[in-house]
Amino acid sequence: MTFAGVKSRIERISQMNLNWRIVVLCWIQKMNATLSIVTLTTLTSVIFMTNYGWSGSHTVLAMSVTMGAVGILAVLITSLYFFCHLGNYIQQRFAFLVGLIIFMSMYLFTYPWKSVSNPVPAYNSTLDLGCNSNVYDWCETSYAPAAPLLLIVIAVVMGIGIPLSSVALDAIYSKTLGPINQSVMQGAMIVAEDVILILGPIYSSGVYTHFGLETLWTWNGIIVAFGSLLWIGHLRKLADYS
Repeated sequence: MTFAGVKSRIERISQMNLNWRIVVLCWIQKMNATLSIVTLTTLTSVIFMTNYGWSGSHTVLAMSVTMGAVGILAVLITSLYFFCHLGNYIQQRFAFLVGLIIFMSMYLFTYPWKSVSNPVPAYNSTLDLGCNSNVYDWCETSYAPAAPLLLIVIAVVMGIGIPLSSVALDAIYSKTLGPINQSVMQGAMIVAEDVILILGPIYSSGVYTHFGLETLWTWNGIIVAFGSLLWIGHLRKLADYS
């Protein structure tokens, strides 16, 4: 595609009679929700092997059971939309807010509070498990929340929070675009998601490596909280698209 073609397409998009404030809000929230997904998919195994000293086989077994629970919950949520018409009983603006609250609860409930957490295990060079202080500077001062709690929260976030927020946001975005050829604007939404899919692993792994789980959970929690407040601030404007 030539530069002139790109310029012409941008001009046509800018002339569309759209509520650009809501459109951009949806892009931001797509990136916001994707950040938590990327963080979990990138670091979950590393967290269990480093912060808990679990073996690879133990980690795989625990995650397999957790992903099974995720699948059951996700099917339940989608079934409620398909068979029970959940969208008729809860407005999508509130459904997405519930999804954001679920994301935020992960960072709150699984934050390694010292009073209810345990110190990370020392590195075992024989088994190559635990927190290696030669790799992570925070090993001697970091804590890990209860493993069952973290697994349960992961199941809830991925099994309920992700499908609920995805369905709600996609519905709002499509209704905001209205009866037009949505291919270009849906592509823009995918680009917003892809930005986080590309940069998210670099960010999450970098913060975890240099500062530990506490800092990563704090930063992500702040980002999700900001996104939640931004969404709440637009609830009235979102009423027409819910």
